[in-house]
Amino acid sequence: MIGARIKQAREAKGMTQPELAYIVGVVKHMITMIERGTRQVTAPLLVVLAEVLDVTADWLLYGDRDKGD
Repeated sequence: MIGARIKQAREAKGMTQPELAYIVGVVKHMITMIERGTRQVTAPLLVVLAEVLDVTADWLLYGDRDKGD
C-alpha cells in the first residue's frame, strides 16, 4: 500500500507528518489520510514525496516487487 510505504520512508528519514506536510506544501491532515489509505496521491504530489523522501516514485507505488527484468 502506497500510504504504508510513504510512512515507512518518512519515518526512516526521522520526519514527522507535520514536517513532511510543510516541506511538500500540504496540510498535515492530508499526509495522515494518505498514510492511512483514505486519500489518493496525485501524480505531482507523488513525485514531490519521492524526491523529499529520497525514494523513487516507482518504489512508493509498487514497493520491492519483482518486475521480472
